[in-house]
Amino acid sequence: MLGLAQILPAAKLGFAFSGGGARGFANIGILKVFEEYGIRPDCISGTSIGAFLGGLYAMGYDANELEDITLKLNWTMLFDEKQERQDLYIGQKRWKPYGNTVFEIDDEWRMQYPRGIFNGNNINLELARIFAPASGITDFSDLAIPFSCVATDLITGESRVFTSGSMMQVIRASISIPSIVMPFNIDGHSYIDGGIGFNIPIEQVRDLGADYVVGFKTNSPLRPLERLNSLFTILDQTINIGMTRNVEAQVSDCDLVMVPELDAYSATDFRQIRHIIDAGEAYGRSVIDSLLIANPWLLDQSRPKPQAYLYPLHRIYINEITVRGNLHISSTKIKEYIELRPKRLYTVEEIISACRSGWNSQLFQTIYPMFEPDKDGYRLIIVVKERQRKTLAVNLNYTSMDGMVAGVVLSLSNYLMRNSLALAEVKVGDKNELNLDFVKNFGDFWGIYYRIFPYINEKTLYFYNDDHQRTNSVRSMELGFTSGIGVFVRRFAVAEAYVYSFRTNLYRDVSNTEPIKPVTVISGLGFKAYHESVDDYLFPTSGFRFTTRLNAASDRSISDKRYGRFQFKGEAYLPVFERVSACLLLDYGSFFDREDGTGIDPFYFGGIDGFLGLQKYEKSAPFYQVGQISLTTEPVNDLFVQCGVQGLNYASREIWPIDEDPSWCVFAGTGYNTVVGPIRLMVAMTDGANFNYYLSIGFDTDIFKFSRR
Repeated sequence: MLGLAQILPAAKLGFAFSGGGARGFANIGILKVFEEYGIRPDCISGTSIGAFLGGLYAMGYDANELEDITLKLNWTMLFDEKQERQDLYIGQKRWKPYGNTVFEIDDEWRMQYPRGIFNGNNINLELARIFAPASGITDFSDLAIPFSCVATDLITGESRVFTSGSMMQVIRASISIPSIVMPFNIDGHSYIDGGIGFNIPIEQVRDLGADYVVGFKTNSPLRPLERLNSLFTILDQTINIGMTRNVEAQVSDCDLVMVPELDAYSATDFRQIRHIIDAGEAYGRSVIDSLLIANPWLLDQSRPKPQAYLYPLHRIYINEITVRGNLHISSTKIKEYIELRPKRLYTVEEIISACRSGWNSQLFQTIYPMFEPDKDGYRLIIVVKERQRKTLAVNLNYTSMDGMVAGVVLSLSNYLMRNSLALAEVKVGDKNELNLDFVKNFGDFWGIYYRIFPYINEKTLYFYNDDHQRTNSVRSMELGFTSGIGVFVRRFAVAEAYVYSFRTNLYRDVSNTEPIKPVTVISGLGFKAYHESVDDYLFPTSGFRFTTRLNAASDRSISDKRYGRFQFKGEAYLPVFERVSACLLLDYGSFFDREDGTGIDPFYFGGIDGFLGLQKYEKSAPFYQVGQISLTTEPVNDLFVQCGVQGLNYASREIWPIDEDPSWCVFAGTGYNTVVGPIRLMVAMTDGANFNYYLSIGFDTDIFKFSRR
């Protein structure tokens, strides 16, 4: 602590809260001690996490209420911007997850690189919820305690002190950690963390009228060399160097500096908030007696306790809904996505949930609400930042079956036509592909659509002996198209009727035999339907997934062969205990109206996503059945462990009901969702005591699986 100046009893007391990430929650513990002795500020200024806590304190919340708010908030969720598969609409699920990284492309076809690791959408929504009670206040001197906060203009580098505006917006601007959280836009200016210029806003709280300033210093110290062991720590150190210098210069103007003992905690220890608050309280109790002895005026009873003027916004009457920030998507369309209507009552939670649903449309980087008093209710303002209409997804994946495959997908959303999506994919490796998919929707959450899907691919088909060893192979090149008309219904299902045609050319690789006719042309009609409600595409633990396909080639004038083909796959994932789920799976395929000897378009049912007792192209047949019972557990977030048993029937004739001795395998495996894609490792033992191993790194899924015939 620094020395204390002698202050007249009428002097005003100001609190200046520094940044420091999770370490800043120690201030709550100190405030609890101060409140017990009647020490309360006349004005407050804050930076970064200090702006968040200081803003709440200025609204009239006491230290215990601050503690309750911060402990209930899921801080980890704020930085988890993965859109859950189950939250997407069925129209979006027509394409599978894909891409290690995605780059946006602007209207001039220039690649856009992220300005932060996190867009901050969840942060925006939580701040909108927490600070909704202050929506009626635009002059911060009208708060229970006058307040200001500091942010840094990204372009000029100058500090901006906010004493008015939207509490939610200015605090969001102040906590925008450079390169970590996306800069925040207010009135055309981009702002980042206020700690860049003023990590302890002492000058700013004096401008509010404080004669005496207590500074709360919780910023992280500089790391020693041995702790600079990652890109993140070096980036954090680079930012912290400037902050540390300005802190040391600013505290000299402070009458008292509170520096709790926080050596055991870092700025990112959001899982330790309870302990950090306790550390702050312990520090406060250890110094309070000496503070009061040296400064008996701190017990001055003439300073009134701040009274919260705020009323919780349990339900809000919305007079009008407006949209800000949209460039290419109409305000009418955005209102349809959030599904809120004017002249109705809503809770804040309902409005936040509606914005989250809008975000799940994958059209926006951020979308959040603001509330402006309007007559006897509020004007709801939906503030959006659209994603670029053009993106480029880059994917690199390895599988033990196909080796290394590299690919890119160019996506044009609402670019060629309104409410349309065009995708172009190029893959090279053991599988070479060019896929083009264009879909035009008539409707947002439900409606009809048409599709045009031309493609060309080349792959290797392998032949195996009884020991699952490759013996021969042929190369297969297929050129074709699918075009259809379909319907999609919110989160329920999508169905499509289509025409298709493809030409297959088989040629020797290392094989001495060719299994079927080298060149074949097939054309016909088909129908397919899909339902999906699983929580994760590759590692589901709850929900259902059903796929059915029926296609037929019956006209010999346009098709070399006549056949009908039906396939159904149903999956149910049922939670049975905490973090443990059961899986029931049935996969069935059958040919009908089949000419003798037809081997065209056979079913391959092995591999990591099929019957694990066989490699991907090890067996094919016109009739098959696969059943599975398994258990999946998620011991920690994003780590999955699975084990179970599978049964397989396949034959050259119909096998329903089951009248063959099935093949069996038991399997076990693990998977992990990384930030750049999934990793899967599986091992299976067949009833003949043979083992199969599978390794998949990255997205090996077929993004166009539903688009195909």
